[in-house]
Amino acid sequence: QWSEEVPWIRWDHEVRAVVDGKLVPVPVNINTVNSLFGLNFRNTSEMTSWLNSVQKKCDGNCVNAREMAESRVGSVLFQKIF
Repeated sequence: QWSEEVPWIRWDHEVRAVVDGKLVPVPVNINTVNSLFGLNFRNTSEMTSWLNSVQKKCDGNCVNAREMAESRVGSVLFQKIF
């Protein structure tokens, strides 16, 4: 039975995976990329610029899930995570 006198304890659930011997956040985010590639992105703009430089575009003609994923995260990050 719950009591109003029992304090709530904050819990933050984090999923992590070992990739290249490093414990990194999953799903992939800016901290994952910084850790895996030795980068220091501080904001979304920097991360977006990097993603744009590594994406393997298929111009809407992706024929499978791998091509679609690589068009979003690039080949190297895809290989490391997936």
